[in-house]
Amino acid sequence: MSSLTITKAAASELLRQSIYRGTPGEIFLHLQPDILDDGWMFLRVNICKKSVIPIARTDGLTVYAPESQKSLLD
Repeated sequence: MSSLTITKAAASELLRQSIYRGTPGEIFLHLQPDILDDGWMFLRVNICKKSVIPIARTDGLTVYAPESQKSLLD
């Protein structure tokens, strides 16, 4: 597991998003570089299940991310 902390409000919204996206209780996140190449990264909610690992569990929700991005999310 990652050291990613999820607040109750964030967990509630992520759970709502997981239900809306058809994967109740599972949400898939990945970091995406900005298009201007300013060094920012954006957290994107996705339904992609390729090469993902669980990085956090909270209130009926499991958050997954690409294994290759685990160190960035830590």
